Amino acid sequence: MSSVIGAPLAGAVLDMNGILGLRGWQWMFAVMGVPAVLVGISLLRLLSDQRETAPFLSADDRVWLLRTLAAEREQMRPPAHGNPFRRRTTPSRASTA
Repeated sequence: MSSVIGAPLAGAVLDMNGILGLRGWQWMFAVMGVPAVLVGISLLRLLSDQRETAPFLSADDRVWLLRTLAAEREQMRPPAHGNPFRRRTTPSRASTA
C-alpha cells in the first residue's frame, strides 16, 4: 500500500527539478528531512526527561511506574563477574617478568 501512495508522490517531488533553483533529489531530501527535524525539535520541547514530571502520564500511571521501577531497582544485584575493562590495581605476573 505504501508503494501505491509513496511512489507517485516521490515521482512528483523528483519532477520538481529547477523550482527555486533546486534539483529533484534536493527537493526529495528537503521534503523528507525537514518534517523529521521539526518533529525531533518539537519532541525535545514537549517530552520531559523526568518520569516524575512527564505530562503524558496520569497520576495513577506515574505512581505505578515509580513503584515498579523502585521494585526492579531493589531486585537488581551486581553481576557475579567483574568488569573486564576495569584497570587492574595489581600488576599481573606476565608484566612483572
